[in-house]
Amino acid sequence: GAGSGKIREALARTGREFRYFFIEPDPMKAKELSSQDRSLKVQSFPDPQRKYDLIFLNHVLEHTADPNSFIRSVR
Repeated sequence: GAGSGKIREALARTGREFRYFFIEPDPMKAKELSSQDRSLKVQSFPDPQRKYDLIFLNHVLEHTADPNSFIRSVR
């Protein structure tokens, strides 16, 4: 879940350059996030070929049957 975009806003205040990808499977939430900032890339599912430096899981783990296995698969 991508959350509300607050993490992106906090990163922007650091003054550092970054690329931020929202991965949000809920189409309504993805549309809401895209409307906040047209430069955001909102995806339904992660690209398995892409490498990420940091991953936030916003309200995700409580919806998984096996959180430990889920985290291992994300890693």
